[in-house]
Amino acid sequence: MSQLNNVSSSSPQKELLKLLCFSACLLISPSCSFGVPSDQPELGQVSGVVTLDGQPLSRAKISFDPISGGRSSMAVTDDQGRYELEYAIQTPGAKVDRHNIRVSTEWDEGEASSGSKPTKETIPQKYREPGGLTGEVKPGKNVIDLKLVSE
Repeated sequence: MSQLNNVSSSSPQKELLKLLCFSACLLISPSCSFGVPSDQPELGQVSGVVTLDGQPLSRAKISFDPISGGRSSMAVTDDQGRYELEYAIQTPGAKVDRHNIRVSTEWDEGEASSGSKPTKETIPQKYREPGGLTGEVKPGKNVIDLKLVSE
């Protein structure tokens, strides 16, 4: 440690030492790495508007489930029925693939945000089951509007 103190702040040795430490961190610890995880599939950015009988659907839970398997992407619509899918926390998008799309408005006590009450389901069963709605996510930006109709 005393050798570090003898190295001036602008010396090439100190810069080399910094580079070596940074490189070792990248090689040894995955938590120090930056960028996309090696096991993450190709993602497409997905947004759209959900309507039921032509009216925007607020606070609806949207799930895109890849048909070939893998992690689902989810979103909750805003007051205008708009949504943007998230693959993981702070990772927008959905796996590039065909998807079963599910929509639900039911919120139980554990899911309801603070200050809001649980709600009952208002979406027809066919939109809540795999195969009722499907869509394809392609690389890049995708706008997938979901126009639902009551039974």
